[in-house]
Amino acid sequence: MNTWCRGSSPSSQFDNWAVIALGGIPNQTKLGDFGIEGRIFPVGTEPAGFKEGEQQLAGLWYPIQVMQKDKVGRPDIDSFETAMRRSQREKGFFVAFDYTEDALREIDRFFKADHAAIVPLTVQENRQIPAPPDSNAGETVSAMLRINSATH
Repeated sequence: MNTWCRGSSPSSQFDNWAVIALGGIPNQTKLGDFGIEGRIFPVGTEPAGFKEGEQQLAGLWYPIQVMQKDKVGRPDIDSFETAMRRSQREKGFFVAFDYTEDALREIDRFFKADHAAIVPLTVQENRQIPAPPDSNAGETVSAMLRINSATH
């Protein structure tokens, strides 16, 4: 079993790859994570004694949401905004294949209204970062990119 993965399904491996590609730490459980697949701790702020798999609810960290959809829409962004508010975060990262215009407008609106930033990233921007050794996440990502490009 891969120690970097929280699960062995292609979806979990994809989520973990995206989180790790951003320099984050994947959540070890899907239940109760409010749609947050991982966290990024800015350099020098990772809590002392942090162990992979621990839920860190306090301190300085940024949530990462990963969604495997052709285009993320405004409702998906709304859900992430709610997760950011619940965890009192002022910045978060959202990884998807693409975004609708409504989703991008909502990201701008959220910044202006709540002074919180969502950084929209695409899988294509992350795919140049290799998957961890002894995993098949790279194959999963390549297959998903082929499926996505075939539908466009």
